Amino acid sequence: MTGFLMAALSLLVALGYLVYKLLHWGSFQVGVAPLVIGIYFFASVQLIFIGILGEYIGPSTRRC
Repeated sequence: MTGFLMAALSLLVALGYLVYKLLHWGSFQVGVAPLVIGIYFFASVQLIFIGILGEYIGPSTRRC
C-alpha cells in the first residue's frame, strides 16, 4: 500500500513539474523538464510494482 501511495505522490510531483514548466517556459534549460518528469514517472511505475510484489510475497512469509 505504501508503494502505491508513493507512486501517486511521484506522479503528482511529475504533473506539477510539467505544469510549472508550461507556465514558465523560458526559465528552464533545454531537456531538464522531460528528464525530471521521466524519472518521476518511471520511479512511480517501479514503486507500484514493488508494492504489488510486497502484497504477493508478504502473506506467504508470515507464520501463524
